[in-house]
Amino acid sequence: MSTANLRDGWTVRSLESIAEEVIRRVPDPRTSGLDRFVSSSCIDRHDVRVTRWEATSEVVSAAKRFESGDYLLVRRSLYATDFRERAPRADFAGVCSADILTIRERQGELAPGFLQYLLYDKGFWDFIVANSTGSITRRIKWRQIAKYEFALPPIDEQQRILEVLGAVETLGSRLRESIGLIGDVEAAIVAEVARTEGASEQPLQSCCAAPISYGIVQPGLDVPDGIPYVNVDDMTAGPLSRTTLPRTLPAISARHGRTLLQPGDVVVALRGQIGLAAVVSEELAGVNLSRGVARLHPNPAVDGGYLALCLSSPTFRAQIRSAATGSTFKELKIGALRELRVPVPSLDRQREIAESVGRVRRAQAATAVQIATTVEMRQALLNRLLQGAVDVH
Repeated sequence: MSTANLRDGWTVRSLESIAEEVIRRVPDPRTSGLDRFVSSSCIDRHDVRVTRWEATSEVVSAAKRFESGDYLLVRRSLYATDFRERAPRADFAGVCSADILTIRERQGELAPGFLQYLLYDKGFWDFIVANSTGSITRRIKWRQIAKYEFALPPIDEQQRILEVLGAVETLGSRLRESIGLIGDVEAAIVAEVARTEGASEQPLQSCCAAPISYGIVQPGLDVPDGIPYVNVDDMTAGPLSRTTLPRTLPAISARHGRTLLQPGDVVVALRGQIGLAAVVSEELAGVNLSRGVARLHPNPAVDGGYLALCLSSPTFRAQIRSAATGSTFKELKIGALRELRVPVPSLDRQREIAESVGRVRRAQAATAVQIATTVEMRQALLNRLLQGAVDVH
């Protein structure tokens, strides 16, 4: 943020003068006494609060402890310089991965909670992009951002800004609650699958017309050939589209061979949000896969939409996660995925179930658009407030 032409009462402060990095290492999260583990894949762009986590019982590598009120800044980009501006505030204690900086406000230096909005200042993230290092993905360190300077209003004005932005965030929170309720409806529909008369359990591989395969593309290492790919972090619980893929398409190796997707294929996350599945839309024909994502090509007796919702349901995702192995991070092997058993009713019944869930997901999508609008409104308002362009008196 520019610190030129400061308004009366405003001051210039470095990040380290108003906040500190807090490092408390946890060698084994499983014995930490804490239940929640937050990885970078649990945090979305411009999240204000941490709303997703994994169980510490499934984490096998060292982590860091954070307390309620700490900020979790994702210091590693997804690919290239795409950091996604991720720095939410936690309202619970837990552990997080090493690719997250744990930051705490210094008492008395800011209105409590105001650091949340400073960490989403556009100029701050431009600075992170410009000063991060790395080849495949890029990283930033605390010592690199500690000297970054913000133009700060007086504390009483900070409080008024918090009230204005808090009203916008309340709207977003209510919309997110409605997303959760819609998700409960979806879960209830999926739960009926196992009770469907005439549904036989079959290994997942027998539901496919070709062997289940997985992506082998490693971003950033090879010569670009202009073909986008689906990465674990790009997946959503619904149809994939080009709008979910990065705008800057990473490199894809001509020497690796390709796993090119076809409309109706199902892709499944083998890492991160293990078991999350999505259907490939018409517009993604010919797109490749990165490591950590598997491709299923359903046979004529199986509907892709039905298969994806089965795999993404809480029951099946729990089974999938329990089959994942690994020391540094958990990953599902293709062999275990192929043997997973799913209920397969008649094709008509599959399509009926998929359409019912489709209607629910369309409602979710409409609500998600509203949430995105509130986030954009909050960010635009934040930039104007911190530049003194809006009167909050």
